[in-house]
Amino acid sequence: MKKLFLESRASQNLSSMQNFSKTLVSVNPSTAKILGEVDVSTPSEIKEKVQQCKSSQKKWREKEITERVKFLSIVLKKFVQEKSFLMQLMTQEMGKPINESDGEMEDGFECIQWYLDNVSEILKTKIDYEDQHEIHETTYQPYGVTASIVPWNIPFLHFVWSVIPNLLAGNTVVFKHSEKTPLFAQQLERVMNSILPEGVFNVVYGDGIVGNQLICQGVDQVCFTGSSRAGLSIHQLANNLSTELKKIILVHTELGGSAPGIVFEDVDIESTARLIYKARFDNCGQVCDGLKRLIVHESIVDQLVESLEKILAAKNIGDPTNLSTHIGPLVDEKQLWLLKEQVQDSIIQGATLVTPKEIPVLTKGYFYPPTLIMNVKREMRVWQEEVFGPVLPIITFSTLDEAIELANDTIYGLGGYVYSNNNEFLRNVRLRLDTGMVSANGTYYVRPFIPFTSGGYGVSGTGTNNGVEVFKKLSKTQITSYPYRRTTHTTKSLNTRVKKDLKKDTACKKLIEQGIWHIHPDGVVEIEAYELPLKIGGKQEIKNFKISLFVFNEGTIDEDVYYVATYGDLNRLREEAPLVRLQSLCPHGHYFHSAHCDCDEQRDLALEKISEDNIGGVFIIGVGEKHSGRGLGQVMIAGLYSYGYQTGRDVVTSSFNDLSFRRDERDFEPMLDILNRLGLSQIRLLTNNPDKVNYITQSTNIKVLEVVDLSGKVTVESLKERILLARSGHNYNQAELEKLRSEILDKEGHDPLTSW
Repeated sequence: MKKLFLESRASQNLSSMQNFSKTLVSVNPSTAKILGEVDVSTPSEIKEKVQQCKSSQKKWREKEITERVKFLSIVLKKFVQEKSFLMQLMTQEMGKPINESDGEMEDGFECIQWYLDNVSEILKTKIDYEDQHEIHETTYQPYGVTASIVPWNIPFLHFVWSVIPNLLAGNTVVFKHSEKTPLFAQQLERVMNSILPEGVFNVVYGDGIVGNQLICQGVDQVCFTGSSRAGLSIHQLANNLSTELKKIILVHTELGGSAPGIVFEDVDIESTARLIYKARFDNCGQVCDGLKRLIVHESIVDQLVESLEKILAAKNIGDPTNLSTHIGPLVDEKQLWLLKEQVQDSIIQGATLVTPKEIPVLTKGYFYPPTLIMNVKREMRVWQEEVFGPVLPIITFSTLDEAIELANDTIYGLGGYVYSNNNEFLRNVRLRLDTGMVSANGTYYVRPFIPFTSGGYGVSGTGTNNGVEVFKKLSKTQITSYPYRRTTHTTKSLNTRVKKDLKKDTACKKLIEQGIWHIHPDGVVEIEAYELPLKIGGKQEIKNFKISLFVFNEGTIDEDVYYVATYGDLNRLREEAPLVRLQSLCPHGHYFHSAHCDCDEQRDLALEKISEDNIGGVFIIGVGEKHSGRGLGQVMIAGLYSYGYQTGRDVVTSSFNDLSFRRDERDFEPMLDILNRLGLSQIRLLTNNPDKVNYITQSTNIKVLEVVDLSGKVTVESLKERILLARSGHNYNQAELEKLRSEILDKEGHDPLTSW
């Protein structure tokens, strides 16, 4: 059965009453006390705000992307300065525990920084094809004025995801936050408009009626996050307006979700229960893509439920401003009553409350206890509707087909979760799930470089946040084609490039004649090795390294370059087992809020070990696109630890591996090919990465006789401490920060904020 129960009759009445109010009342959900009031925007104010953005759009779009980046960089600094105030306001106005509000602000900062770092590259003109006769290129243009409408449940991140990429892409924005968080919206407006030019970013206040009035002012596109009912209504409104205004109003939506979680019988019960707790009960269960329906193999359901009960019993429910609180209140009374109705419906139809045994009557605030429900039937509202609260319905299965059928028994398709110790099995399972995102052995995951998509599944929307796609969806594309014969600037540039290519060909012939270039039969270019002293750590100099260069696909867009440093007699290296290090060039050495990685240290350690070895060895570093992905090094593990993964390397790497991409995305085949070209058949591999060992042993005839550890002073624990300090250092007063730095200096032997 697939029914759309998006609001109860009681909640519809409450909503319609709000429409007649001239003010938005902000209420603290943990005390039910009024925090403040904000005037609802009038139709004339909405029209004026849109007109201001239309008037300002031309100047804003004409600014270079680098100029827009400068404005938004100042905005980011301002938000960082005001983080403590904003996260406390967030907690007071919508009830999120203060630790989670802190994490949301940090996630938002990371997203903004990634946008700033990458927008210029993503939106630069792309040459799709060129030769001596023609050139075709794609440019990206702003749409114009964007109406951005977001909900209350993650008030800062929704703002960041919707507004910041729009502004960087050259659009101006009229923004409407939820009527439940008007005070937070006011502070966003204050910060933004203290820095941005007038009319680039405007804010209107109100409920869904104000949102509709905003769209009706002739905006160019709409970015909406909210309920499926509201989203479908906005799509219909935009279609009607497009016909009336004779222009297409583009709509990007991320709507409701009722994500299934399938737990197979081979899981580790305790660690899986912890993952399920986070995926369901973070933010009091008020997460769009959170786990909302648990489907458990019948052989382990009792053990898993018992483990979940123990976890819930240990959690503190109460004042969200308290650092020890795990679960706060629901956002308002409307949400509380809707949740009560959904649970009561299941009890009437025969479901059983596992915990609590009965729902307590609370006298203050909009609290609801974390609840597990068994004996659930598919026609119950807790199964068919989106349940926005700390309630988890549980149903069992016996076969894979049954589990898939239960998982897809929904009108939604936003997220999904699968749990098993067999990763290959999970990769096959995910393809059968009708959902835009799948988390394998993990929780929901906010990363600016990972697209967050509703993917067009069910009634869960059509939009994509984050990743490269976010800028492209917010921009219009223009394709330009230039014939070779045209006397344009571009054609002249092309002619110059052709002449340079001819000069290059002549130079290549001379290099080949002189024996400097060697072109292998398959087209791979090898440059003759030459001796070069190498400095270790910028100080110690090691001589007798021979450096050569291998270029794959030379002169094409797939060109791939590798530097090869050999130490020792090559004939002996071929006969015995030399030390070998395969490494990617680290592009910037920073991950997770300026916590330095250990790439340079590992490089220096490897070169030192190779030079001191009685046989010698080979060091290969890849600098092409195939090595732009990162392996799961210590900094990644430390970063994951600092974001709450505390269960050891195996679980962390497994979780990272199953976030829809591999732990190690790099292509080592060309490096192994180089080892073969050098005549090596057996090696001792310098690495701490088990994935690299598996890759080599499974895909080549080169034998790894020994894995040599490459651990230095930089440890997971020291990196974790650095990350945590870097992320929250601005919250400490100077004396406290200096004390912490001194303690880590004494313990680890390095300053966590300035080392490496």
